[in-house]
Amino acid sequence: MGGVAYVFSRLVPQAIWVLVFLCRNAAGLASSAQGTVRAASARRPQTMSNAGKKGQREVVVIGGGWAGFGAASHLSSAGVKVTLLEAQPSAGGLAAGWETAKGKRVEVGIHGFWRSYRNIDRLITEELRLDARNVFTRYERSALHTKDGLSVVAPILGELPRLPAPLGPALYPMFRRLGLPDRASALGLMKAFLDFDGSEEAWRRYDKITARELFRNAGVSQRLYDEFLEPMLLVLPMCPGEDCSAAAALSCFQYFALEHQVSAYIYLR
Repeated sequence: MGGVAYVFSRLVPQAIWVLVFLCRNAAGLASSAQGTVRAASARRPQTMSNAGKKGQREVVVIGGGWAGFGAASHLSSAGVKVTLLEAQPSAGGLAAGWETAKGKRVEVGIHGFWRSYRNIDRLITEELRLDARNVFTRYERSALHTKDGLSVVAPILGELPRLPAPLGPALYPMFRRLGLPDRASALGLMKAFLDFDGSEEAWRRYDKITARELFRNAGVSQRLYDEFLEPMLLVLPMCPGEDCSAAAALSCFQYFALEHQVSAYIYLR
């Protein structure tokens, strides 16, 4: 299945793969060299740092999303002069979301930061020297909406009594339409969750089957799959169960659910 490669191919824009080559070429530059980044939108160019040195290697990054800014930051730290191009008046890419013609806000995937994202915290507070209180919102509940309406409301798990995984994420969320028999059918996945330890051997073993096959073989009810598991696959690894490897699905659910009762996420303003 190539689960790892598949997940990254879904999450990262194609442009990043081109930039990998540029990053490799830039690796030979002295790490102490001062890089520069310029950002330009289609409407109004903006300079983010001072001009580069004479003879400095220059690279253009297209797209001001997470991948574009990540590549620009890496190249700049390697001493490369970077110009980042963004078609929209404000950067952010898919992470910024958009509004429909009727004014409805659309977000792609889950947009939030967990407490374990130490690199993001360090970037905000140490490198950019920003006050995190002015960057992030307060902790918020999250909700899952399907085509039939509100399905699940998850509380701020970090503020509730801590229970052994997976009891916290399983018992605290408020399931609006899923009854106890449907939720209990998820117990069949316990063997797979215990067996999948994140090792290379485990990835290879579970990469051979799809997430849909894993859930079916575990006895998960059709309603639990349709109203909860597959919608979560569409916003975590961002692919339906029949196209996602079981390894990628288990990895996502373990990280974003089972291991994070104390790491409620917060949203960018």
